[in-house]
Amino acid sequence: MIDITERFLNIEIPGSFCGKEDAFEYIIEPEGVTVNHRLFKPNLKGES
Repeated sequence: MIDITERFLNIEIPGSFCGKEDAFEYIIEPEGVTVNHRLFKPNLKGES
């Protein structure tokens, strides 16, 4: 199944988690209240 729901806002906030630096990503639904998706995207450049 494909999710074709239109999203309201995609927010990225710089930060760190467990010593890794990059951004936290949030997707806020069209009604402006519900956060449907949360993700920390660590910067993996240069790591093996």
